[in-house]
Amino acid sequence: MYNSITEDQIHMIETLKVKVPIFMQESEPNKEKVNRIMEYCKQYNMIDKPVEIRRDNVLKKHYIRWLVAKIMRLERIPVVYC
Repeated sequence: MYNSITEDQIHMIETLKVKVPIFMQESEPNKEKVNRIMEYCKQYNMIDKPVEIRRDNVLKKHYIRWLVAKIMRLERIPVVYC
């Protein structure tokens, strides 16, 4: 999907304005994936890909990326509306 995303489709919003569904919050993230994204974030001070959210800011995909952004205290996160 990301290969077909154009720059004008990516928006930056405040990380804490993204609403995370309960079922995502209760899931156990893959530690290896968290660590990989965290290392990227430490190196570049951003996450590697945008997260997908609905127009009402509810997270649809890429919970781990959002979680890393929150842990790393990134003020803003790239999103794609779906």
